[in-house]
Amino acid sequence: AWRVYNGLHPTDLHRVFAMNNLGDALGAMGLHRECLPVREDELAVGRVHFPNHTPQIEANLARCHTQLGNYAEALRLRRRVVAAVQKREGPLSRMSLEAARGLANALGDAGETDEQRAVLKQLWPRLRRALGDAHATTLSCGAKLAHALVERGHACSDSVIAEAE
Repeated sequence: AWRVYNGLHPTDLHRVFAMNNLGDALGAMGLHRECLPVREDELAVGRVHFPNHTPQIEANLARCHTQLGNYAEALRLRRRVVAAVQKREGPLSRMSLEAARGLANALGDAGETDEQRAVLKQLWPRLRRALGDAHATTLSCGAKLAHALVERGHACSDSVIAEAE
């Protein structure tokens, strides 16, 4: 991937894909410091030449920042991703729902628990409508919401369920 990445013109879409593959491989191997400049370069090229890919590139960069403990930067990127995807795809598209789920995770990582609860409370019913009650993503979001509500001080599971619904 590195050879392909360096050998192509910056405006070649295959170069962006090669950068993405290199970033994915470095991230999968836990080499997040090495991954960061690749993701940043990918974003710089993507913003100029491939703006439709920018939200996905920003989401990848946010994952890298999260792994490095840069939670504020990851949160900033996740907010941008949600805004861009919802504007382009609408608030109920699968891409928008996935972006909102990423934002909720970033809010939790950054310690923004009140806002995380608010996002999860909006997201969970949307996931239930779009994906169904038994979908793994819906169940995961419901569990995170229940956990967030319990952390807020709800001791009774019935009250947690009532507030979640």
